[in-house]
Amino acid sequence: MTNAAGLERELRRAIEGVDIEREGADRYIVHVPFMFDDGDHPVIVLKKRGGRWLFTDEGHTLMRAGGGGEMCVEVAEGRRGSALLAFVKAIMKVDQDSSNTPP
Repeated sequence: MTNAAGLERELRRAIEGVDIEREGADRYIVHVPFMFDDGDHPVIVLKKRGGRWLFTDEGHTLMRAGGGGEMCVEVAEGRRGSALLAFVKAIMKVDQDSSNTPP
């Protein structure tokens, strides 16, 4: 298990205003200060899967875009802040691109 306070500090170095919420062993909901155009916040979870830490959207981003599938990225210890920032940018870009696609 990881130290929640240390994890939150690490993530806040990359994105000011990040909050985490522990949701069981080795699972954290990550709240970021960004919203989609409709006011919803991205779903981001940091969890351990198969002995490795990863950020995942648990399928929410592509579901919003009318598709399916999970976006996730494996995260190395000490690199979680930069990985979170890159993950948030990717989620926001996918949502923006899907909302600009004509029907």
